[in-house]
Amino acid sequence: KFYRLNHLYYIVNKDGEDVPFVMNDSQCHFYENRHNKNIILKARQMGFSTLMCILFLDEVLFQPNKKAVIIAHSLDDAQSLLLTKVKYPYQRAREEFPGLFEGITVVKETTTEMHFSNGSVIAVDTTVRGGTVQYLHVSEFGKICATAINKANEIVAGAFNAIAKGGFLTIESTAEGNSGFFYDYTMDARAIQ
Repeated sequence: KFYRLNHLYYIVNKDGEDVPFVMNDSQCHFYENRHNKNIILKARQMGFSTLMCILFLDEVLFQPNKKAVIIAHSLDDAQSLLLTKVKYPYQRAREEFPGLFEGITVVKETTTEMHFSNGSVIAVDTTVRGGTVQYLHVSEFGKICATAINKANEIVAGAFNAIAKGGFLTIESTAEGNSGFFYDYTMDARAIQ
């Protein structure tokens, strides 16, 4: 999997260039030390949402009947993640390695979901409720907690409870004050670590 993640997928970098995705030092450190429940207090532009999109894409492509969801603070941002960090890397990988993806095709696509022929789905939204999710990433949760407490409550009550037992969760954000779910979860994680 580590080899696939660093050799199969292409992204458009900050300069607008089509480049192979290769984990940076922070992403490698996270990948090598990840748990099934993770919180990432980060500086800006560390590439964790990109990493989660690529990781989740790889999981749903190579494992049947899995569901991965990426939550962002706005629907526009969520849809942008799907388009630029999931759909584009998938299409480029199919171009570069057509034989590897033989039989794994998109059978349904909207602005918020991609359904694959192996029964797996990757979706983006501002929250999720109902159904079972094996992989969940919440981007900029600190911002959500600081600016939209009702949405934060819905994510905690709905999305976090949708994760399958043993499922994979990442919550990442820059710091946004010293109160709210993200702050509390970060303090709990520091105490545990």
